Amino acid sequence: MSFDADAAGIYDLDIGDKIYFARLVDDKAKFISNHDGIAYRADEPIDFFYATESESVDAEAPGDWTTYWYFTRKSNVTGAYQPFMKAAAFASFALATDLDRLNDRRGESRYIDGSNNGLWVRYTYTSLERDDAFEMDKNMIQLGYDRVVSEQYGKHELGAAVDYTNADIDIPGVSGDNESERYALNLYYTWLSDFGLYTDVVLKGGVIDSDYDVKNAAGAKIGSDMNQSFYGLSLESGWKFDFANQLFVEPQVQLQYIHLEGDDFTTDGGVKAELDDSNSFIGRAGLRAGYDFSFNRDLPDSSVYIKADVLHEFSGDQGYDMVGRTTSYSDDFSGDQTWYDAGIGVDLSVTEDAKLWLDVAHIFGGDYEDSWQVTAGARYEF
Repeated sequence: MSFDADAAGIYDLDIGDKIYFARLVDDKAKFISNHDGIAYRADEPIDFFYATESESVDAEAPGDWTTYWYFTRKSNVTGAYQPFMKAAAFASFALATDLDRLNDRRGESRYIDGSNNGLWVRYTYTSLERDDAFEMDKNMIQLGYDRVVSEQYGKHELGAAVDYTNADIDIPGVSGDNESERYALNLYYTWLSDFGLYTDVVLKGGVIDSDYDVKNAAGAKIGSDMNQSFYGLSLESGWKFDFANQLFVEPQVQLQYIHLEGDDFTTDGGVKAELDDSNSFIGRAGLRAGYDFSFNRDLPDSSVYIKADVLHEFSGDQGYDMVGRTTSYSDDFSGDQTWYDAGIGVDLSVTEDAKLWLDVAHIFGGDYEDSWQVTAGARYEF
């Protein structure tokens, strides 16, 4: 049996509604329709499951049965919209909540004496996989400048940095090309004591522009563009303990708060959607341990080190809402989790005023799977 879905009005059926189309006094005939199965609707946040079925009742004559055939909406089925919206929420959250650590930004150049100005650049590649949400490859370039404004009780520095991040995002089970871009400004104050203690305060803000070119199982476009902003504050402190044999250990603690604005938009399929505002409060406790060495007595020390951190998200709840032509769908997720990183790094003095550094870390635990980060930086002091 073949019929026009719009003319029959099947998309207006509620679950359990029936459209009767045949009455038989025997049960020899069987019907199927061209709309049995899942209907993938771009204008609905959920997909519909339809079936052609029958029911029999006693006829007037003894031993006879009357069979009524009907078309019905059996149930709702989650489709491509749910993983798309979840990935969009989690990916933007991951981009907004990147931790800005002093060692990633400065390397060991913070211990160079006699310089009052610094110009630096760093590049970070991250391969990030979050369980049942997304896989992301992101590239970040950051350029910064800082200046010593006081040398009372150590060095007091003020600085600023701008960064750009491009991220390619894959959504498990959903086809499409997805990309996010982050633009951010960082203002920071750093105090470097004369005895190894440091404090780093970073005020940051930026925007995230995302373009999701997502398709459902029928090939219909259901993606959208999104624009979000974020701002926050990071507080970090650590203490480098040097030993006579040039070994060192450096315990560190850090707290970061980030607020990420949500966004309202209409998908390519016509569904009205909203990403909720979210807040992140991450705590980090870590340790670096390494060895200082020098290629030349006229050069500042270089170093190699290992590092490990435990991180905890104390907030991080996220959610979204969708309203389609006849149905709606909402979901929310708890962000509370603990994860870890471990890595190695090298920091090289190439001249009296120039430093290069490289850091590689594995991210694991919590909802993170098979995730890595590589940071390379350079700094010139003058």
